[in-house]
Amino acid sequence: MRTYRVFPFQTFYARKGLIPFPANSNIKFSLPERSFVELKVYNILGTEISTIVNKELPVGNYTYTFNAENLSSGVYYCKLQTESYIQSIKMILLK
Repeated sequence: MRTYRVFPFQTFYARKGLIPFPANSNIKFSLPERSFVELKVYNILGTEISTIVNKELPVGNYTYTFNAENLSSGVYYCKLQTESYIQSIKMILLK
């Protein structure tokens, strides 16, 4: 299982370029303040594939699992958005 870390108001931690990921991947992020959070996954065409988080969260560290077992191999985008921060990473699913 691969883990991705997202730190609002800091640099997004990820390797440059495409990041191969397994069918089940952990996505971790930290919130320095209470905020409404959206964590979504999109396909290469920009179609939303999965909503992982869509709610207000208090300050803290979070881990969510993205299950891609039913998806085809290909390029996907993971986007984290809060009230004052937005970041996305490009990932590639290899089966």
